[in-house]
Amino acid sequence: MTAENKESYLELMNEDFMKKNYPEGSVFKAYKKALKGFNTWLGLFFIGAFLQAA
Repeated sequence: MTAENKESYLELMNEDFMKKNYPEGSVFKAYKKALKGFNTWLGLFFIGAFLQAA
């Protein structure tokens, strides 16, 4: 990340942005919530592939 990008990012990252995108107050909770549905479909895909091979 260059210095120019970092400055514009820091201007964007204010209290309103944090409240809108991270209501729980944690980036990690938002990331975990976003992956929850993806992991379910990924697991079903592997179960299906295993059953097809058997």
